[in-house]
Amino acid sequence: MIAISPATVRNIDEYARDVLKIPVRTLMGRAGDAVAEAARRHLPERGTVLILCGAGNNGGDGYAAAVRLLALGYRALAVDVLGRGQASEEGAYYLEKYREKLEEKKLSPPTLAEAACLPHDVLVDAVLGTGARLPLSEELLPVAALLSASSAYKIAVDLPLGTDAE
Repeated sequence: MIAISPATVRNIDEYARDVLKIPVRTLMGRAGDAVAEAARRHLPERGTVLILCGAGNNGGDGYAAAVRLLALGYRALAVDVLGRGQASEEGAYYLEKYREKLEEKKLSPPTLAEAACLPHDVLVDAVLGTGARLPLSEELLPVAALLSASSAYKIAVDLPLGTDAE
């Protein structure tokens, strides 16, 4: 794995958006596809993925992954761990697409407390992105506990919860 600084990630994102003219929604969708593909490699047929989503673009990547996984026939349950929805227009777009897919399948999104009790084969950490700094806020401690307690295969989008991006 290659580690790059948060400033470099920002520069790459800005270059993709401003110079290459790739819309942020497209970048988020591609990130979601990559996360979904990584999860699929560790899922049994009709397996379940639990995706913990924060309010930033990292969470938007998680919702985009959930949309993709649901479309492929997997059970993908995304949790808004802070109950704040999505801060960006792009993240809100994928959150809405996720909710539409759940409605089609007659499912409802779990709360964090419900998610802690749900069996799952893969757990995706899409809580914090490259802007994350330690220490974790008090409100994220239950999320960290859920991640620690789960014996499922874990995938982190950008970086694992509890890691300082610097």
